[in-house]
Amino acid sequence: MKRDLRVFYAYRLLATAFVFVPVEVPYLLGRGLSFTLILLLQALFSAVVILLEVPTGALADRFGRKWALAAGSLLTGLGSLLFWQASGAGRFVLAQALLAVGMTLISGPDSAWLYDRLAAHGDDARYRGREGTATAMKHVGTALAFAAGGFLGRVDLGLPYLVTGCVSVAAAVVAVLLREPPTDRRATAWRGLWPHMAQALRTAFTVARLRWAILYSALIFVLLRVSLWLYQPYLKGAGFDVAAIGLIFAGVYLAAAFASHFVDAIRRRLPGASIYWALPLVLGLSYLLLGRFTASWGVLLLLAQKAVDGVYSPLTKDLIQRDVPDSYTRATVLSVESMVRRLVFCAFAPFCGLLVDRLSLSAALYGCAAVAALGAGALFLGLEAGDRRLEDPQRARDA
Repeated sequence: MKRDLRVFYAYRLLATAFVFVPVEVPYLLGRGLSFTLILLLQALFSAVVILLEVPTGALADRFGRKWALAAGSLLTGLGSLLFWQASGAGRFVLAQALLAVGMTLISGPDSAWLYDRLAAHGDDARYRGREGTATAMKHVGTALAFAAGGFLGRVDLGLPYLVTGCVSVAAAVVAVLLREPPTDRRATAWRGLWPHMAQALRTAFTVARLRWAILYSALIFVLLRVSLWLYQPYLKGAGFDVAAIGLIFAGVYLAAAFASHFVDAIRRRLPGASIYWALPLVLGLSYLLLGRFTASWGVLLLLAQKAVDGVYSPLTKDLIQRDVPDSYTRATVLSVESMVRRLVFCAFAPFCGLLVDRLSLSAALYGCAAVAALGAGALFLGLEAGDRRLEDPQRARDA
C-alpha cells in the first residue's frame, strides 16, 4: 500500500504540471493568433471537457482507472508538443482538443482509484487525509511548473510547451505503475456505456447528499477558477511586474499545497458544518476587500483564497465519495461532479468578464463576493433542520 501511495503521489505531482501556463498568451499572440482566437480556444477546451467528462469517466470505470490516467497524460503530452510545433489555427484547435480530452481522462479516475485502493485495504476512513496529501503534491507540481515556465519563457516562449510534453509523458509512465484495486467489479457490473452513464447521472442527481455536495463543490470551484483571470490585472494594478507575478503565482500555489496536506487536521478542529461555512465566507470577504483596495498587501488575500483552494478539493471529494453507493460507477459520478462545475463556470465567467469590460475590475471582484454570499446562503438554507450530512464520520468514530 505504501508503494502504491508513493506512485500515486508522484503521478499527481506530474500530471497537471503545465509549465506553459505563464507564457500561454504571449506565445499564442507571437504565433499569429488574435486575442479573440485565444479566448475561443479556451471556450473549445471547456466545451470538449463538458461533452466528454462523463463518457470518459464511464470508460475508466469499465477498463481501469490507471489506464485512463496513462492515456490522459499521453494526450496532454501530445497536445503540448503539438502546441510547440503548431503554426496554423487548425493545428492549435487540434492541440487544444487533445489537451481537453486528456484532462477528462485524468479528472475523476484519479480520486476513484485512490478511494477504492484504500477501501480494498480497509483504510477508506483515511481517504480525506490521503487525498489532501495527493492534492498538495498537485499544487506543488503546479507551483514548480509556473516558476519554471517564466524562466524558460525568457529563453524561448515555446520551450515551456516542449517541457510540458515531456513531463506529461513521464506522468503516463508513472500511471502504468499503479495497481488496480483487487476488489474490482467492473467486468460483472458493466451493462454498456449509455446505461452506465445513465445510472451514474441518476445517482448524482437523485441522492440528496450527493446533489448537495456537487452543487457546493461547483460554487467553490467557480469562485476559485475565475480568480486565475482576475489575479493578473489586480497584481499589475498593485505595481507588480510580470516576473514578480509569476513568482507570486508559484507562492500562492505552495500555500494551497500546505493547506491540502493538513486538510485532515483542519477538518478535525472545525466541528460540524463550520468548515463548509468557512470556505465561502473566506472567499466572499477576500473578494470584497480586493475590490475595495488595490495594494501590494492584497497578496495576503490571494494566499487566503489559495488556502481555500487547497482545502476544498479533498474536503468535497470526501463528502462525495462517502455517498457513491456503487464502486463501479465511482469515476463516472466524480466526472459528473466535474462536468457540473465546468458548466456553472462557463455560465458565470462571461458575466464576470462583462463586468470587467463594461465597469471595472473592482465590479467583477464585488460580483464574486455577492455570488459567494448568495450561493452559500441558498445551499445552507436547503439543508433541513437537524441534517447531519456534513458531520465528520471519522471524528465521530475517533470520539
